[in-house]
Amino acid sequence: MNVAQITKMMLIISIVFAVIMVVFMIVKGKKQNAAEKRRGKKVVTCILLAVIIAANGAIYAFNNIINQHFSSVKVDDMAVDDATAASKDITTRIEEEGIVLLENKDNTLPLNVEKNAKVNVFGQSSTAIVYGGAGSGASNETDNVTLQEGLKQAGFDVNEDLTKFYEDHKTKKKGQNVFNLKGGDYNINEPATSEYSDKLISDAKKFSDTALVVFSRNGGEGGDLPMDMASYTGGDAGKHYLELQSCEQEMLSMVEKNFEHVIVLVNSSNAMELGFLEDKNVDAGLEDRVLPVAWL
Repeated sequence: MNVAQITKMMLIISIVFAVIMVVFMIVKGKKQNAAEKRRGKKVVTCILLAVIIAANGAIYAFNNIINQHFSSVKVDDMAVDDATAASKDITTRIEEEGIVLLENKDNTLPLNVEKNAKVNVFGQSSTAIVYGGAGSGASNETDNVTLQEGLKQAGFDVNEDLTKFYEDHKTKKKGQNVFNLKGGDYNINEPATSEYSDKLISDAKKFSDTALVVFSRNGGEGGDLPMDMASYTGGDAGKHYLELQSCEQEMLSMVEKNFEHVIVLVNSSNAMELGFLEDKNVDAGLEDRVLPVAWL
């Protein structure tokens, strides 16, 4: 049962309860003397006021959802399909024009599917890509193509063991009211390097000598980005959100030591501090800039 259904049910119960109480007091009032009737009226008034206040609070808290639920809107399915297709087309073109090549030593990119058919994908955010901004930049992500799916569609073979590792370590998203702007989730949930078993890394090295490392940052209206990450999971005291945190830097160093070709993908709503791309073992870097819808 969703919020709209719960709210509707609460309103119906409140109204029915109020009607029952009024009927009950009218029937009972016929059998009471004047003093008892006066006391009964006061009780009924108090109950009705309580019901009205509760209903008013529920309506205020869920007014957007209630309006959507009770509004009778005639949907033109053909127009919706056309708008959906057009939005997908413009999103594709924005991505094609917006991806920035930040570093490319020895022409590492583009990867040749015939030569580099297999790729290891590292980074917790590789299974939790940031697709858009917060607030008015948010969107329905249920039909989005994942990074792994996109690589497979391009002809690459992705290390499924690494994907499963990150899926198993993925933190559960908390439910939220999309109409309440509170910024984003600024925790860095990167697993510690000690979580990677020797077998996982050994098998990955056998799978491919190419590693794609993903770092993501979200952002949008409703919340300033943290200037000190001390109070956030995986954050470092004295570092801001747009810097690599120690857990991320340690993971990148681990990858650099074990793989011949290292490519970094920056998936961010904001420009990050990218000094780590100058590491001698980082061969290439791409920035997939996420633009909140409100900016377009």
